[in-house]
Amino acid sequence: MDAAVELFMVFVGSIGGAAIGSFWKKKAEDWATGQSLANLTDIAKRVEAKITGEEWDRQKHWELRRDIMIEMARKASSEVEAMTALQGVYMTEKMNKEKGAAPRLDKRVEVGAKWNDAAAEFEGMQMVIAASCGKELLKALGNFGVFMREMSFEITSEKPEKFDAAAIAEKTNAISVAIRKELKLDAIA
Repeated sequence: MDAAVELFMVFVGSIGGAAIGSFWKKKAEDWATGQSLANLTDIAKRVEAKITGEEWDRQKHWELRRDIMIEMARKASSEVEAMTALQGVYMTEKMNKEKGAAPRLDKRVEVGAKWNDAAAEFEGMQMVIAASCGKELLKALGNFGVFMREMSFEITSEKPEKFDAAAIAEKTNAISVAIRKELKLDAIA
């Protein structure tokens, strides 16, 4: 073979070898990039699942606390209703006594029992609130509970005029405000 042909073949071979080497290098880079993208995609999916799970947990926790607080508000409302009935019976009894009518002990016992049941349910619910809510709500509930117990004592001590609708409204409003803060509803509205 002629030296020129050999030189030409070496030249073509080296260009071809370089081209083939470059081709395989590019394929290796593409494969590595594909693997990196697959890894990144996998990582992104795991992060998304974790965030989604955390958000789900946070939402469920909020819903549970909301339901507890709604039930607490219902218990407070029932206690106010029972207090109003208690006051009504004792006020009627006081007026009847002034007229010389006999006391209706059965009616006193009935409304007293309803009042005690409502107060006990309210106080029992405070334990659940204590385990799941903040101090401001606990304080509002505690103030309400003590106030209602003191007022019931006055009423059943034949002083039904001690019933204070304005103070009840103030105490229940404090509960509502604390619930709204606890649930961060003021930020939404």
